[in-house]
Amino acid sequence: MTRVLTSGWFVVVALAVIFFLHIAASVGGWYAPHDAFFDVHDWRFNIDKLFHFLGGFWIASAFTVVAAARFDGIDFTKPSLLVALMVVAVVLLAGASWELFEFGLDTVFATSGPLRQQVGLADTMGDLFFDLLGGAVFAMLLAAGTRANSRAR
Repeated sequence: MTRVLTSGWFVVVALAVIFFLHIAASVGGWYAPHDAFFDVHDWRFNIDKLFHFLGGFWIASAFTVVAAARFDGIDFTKPSLLVALMVVAVVLLAGASWELFEFGLDTVFATSGPLRQQVGLADTMGDLFFDLLGGAVFAMLLAAGTRANSRAR
């Protein structure tokens, strides 16, 4: 499992799947309208959070692939707190950067209504939470997979 999650093809395929799901959600109206955005029983609210979870998972996977190829001193085949913290920190940095990008879009283009990216602080914190959750799940799967591989040897 670890070999799959940290392979370049997984990163590319996962990005393509997330991209096409986002396009389908945008065209199909799967995102919740902002006036009903905080109705957690509305499945359209949850689809946004699902995409943030998948994005956090993808960022963690992409970081692991790039870091394993670039940094000789860090062994991504052994579970460690350092690797988990690095993965989560990069996911949080990417999530915060994305939220700043959305804020910038709203500010520069003075968007309102359904085009508005930033609904409020609660939405931003929820997005960051699900980004973090996706990265944390990846880190746990990575640690579990590397532990299982070390026992099998």
